[in-house]
This record gives sequence, structure tokens and C-alpha cells, in this order.
Amino acid sequence: LRLENFRKAYVGGGAGAIQIARNLELERAIEEMAKKVKASHNQYVEEKLLMQREQANLQQTLAHADRLKSEVDRLQPEHKRLKAAAREANRLRHDSHKWRFKAAEAEETLCDMVLEKPAEDQKLDNATNLLRHAIAECSTNSDNAKSLEEKFKQKTNKAKEIRKLGSSAARLISDISRLCPDSLPADLRARLNGMPLDELLQMASSEGGDSDDDSFEFETEEAAQPPEAAADEEETSRKNDESKEVKNDQLLADLELSYSEDEQEEKDAYEPETEEEKM
Repeated sequence: LRLENFRKAYVGGGAGAIQIARNLELERAIEEMAKKVKASHNQYVEEKLLMQREQANLQQTLAHADRLKSEVDRLQPEHKRLKAAAREANRLRHDSHKWRFKAAEAEETLCDMVLEKPAEDQKLDNATNLLRHAIAECSTNSDNAKSLEEKFKQKTNKAKEIRKLGSSAARLISDISRLCPDSLPADLRARLNGMPLDELLQMASSEGGDSDDDSFEFETEEAAQPPEAAADEEETSRKNDESKEVKNDQLLADLELSYSEDEQEEKDAYEPETEEEKM
């Protein structure tokens, strides 16, 4: 049709041909434009389809993300529990290493103790024997101490008896000297010169005590004496008291010294000879 129109326009010539040429150019331009529009439309459709697919993919991705988020929320407690379990496992692993090291040390110590046990047993036996020996020595020393105590009591009782006998003898001598002074032997009177009758009476009264009758007779006799004789006797009694105190102190000192020497001899007799026996 275009060729026919071009032929008619060419045959007709003039302005009609120019118009036809312009129309042809416009048609070609319109066709090209239509092609471009169609291509653009096709591209738009493709891009729209692509966008729809991308949107669908995005929605799927969002839905998947929501599912993943819910799954993460659901697994969060389990994750915390697993983390705590992992920390506990690490702690237990560390403790197991530590206790394994301690077990190895204890095993070495036990082996050393097993090797040292015979020597320790020997030391224990020696200590036990020493303890038994010390107990036996203590028992022996206790028996010796009891024996010494009994002997000391016997000597004390004997000293008391001697003192009582001395008191009785002094009382008897004072009575004899007072009642019949001429009947005493000369040597006894010479020995009694340093010990007047008043001193003998005081010794007798301090040791055993005089009877009421003797005391009464002595006081009556003193009352019957004159004042000068009483003064002389008082002075003599004072001097005799002083000499009696000195003699009594000397006698007690000698007696204590004798007791201490006897005790020391008995202790030396029972004392262990070596330091090992003392232990």
C-alpha cells in the first residue's frame, strides 16, 4: 500500500509526492516510536513482574525472618541453659584436673608413708617401751615415796613419844627436886644446875601440862615465899626461860637436821643412777 501510494504520488508529482514522503517518514517514526513504546512496555511488564517476584520473595523472606525470630525466642532459654552447662562443664573440667593433680600428690605421699612406715613403727615401739619404763619407774618411785612417808610418820611419832617421855621425866625430876632435893645424886644435881626447877616445870607444862594439884601446890609454895625471894626467883625464871628457848631451838634444829639427813639418805638409796632411768 505504501508503495502504491508512493507510485501515485510520484506519478502525480509535485506537492503530493512531498506530502506522501513526509507521511511515510511520520509513519516510520510512528512505527519506531510504537516499537520503542512496545519495548518499553514489555520492559515495564518484565520489571513489574520482577518486582512482584522480588516483593513475593521479600514477603517470604520477612515471613521466614519472623519464623526465625520466633524460633530464636523459643531457643533463647535453651541457649542460656546450654551456656550455663558449658560453663559448669569447664569448671568441672578444671576441678577434675586439679583433683587429678591432688590425687597424684596424695599417691606420692602415700607411697612415701608406706616406705617410711617401718621406721615410724620402730619409733613408736621405742616410745612405747620408754613410756612403759617411765610408768614402771613412776610406780617404783611412788612406792618409795610412800615408804619414805611411812618412815617419816614413824619417826615423827617416835619423836612425839620421846618428847612426851622427856616431858614426863622433866616433870618427875622437878617434883623430886622440889619435894626432896637432898635425895638426888650429886652428878644429877650438877647437871640440873644450868636448868632450874622453874624451867623444868615450864618445860613440863608446855609439853604435857601439869595436873591441877601440882599447879596449885606450886602456886601455893610461891605465895608462901618472901618478896625478895620471889623477885630473885622471877629474875632466875626469866634467865632460865631465855636459856630454855635457846636450848629448845638447838634441840629442834638438831632433830630437823637428823630427819633431813635420814630422808636424803633414803632418797639417794632409791634415786635412779642414770638419766635414761629417770626418763
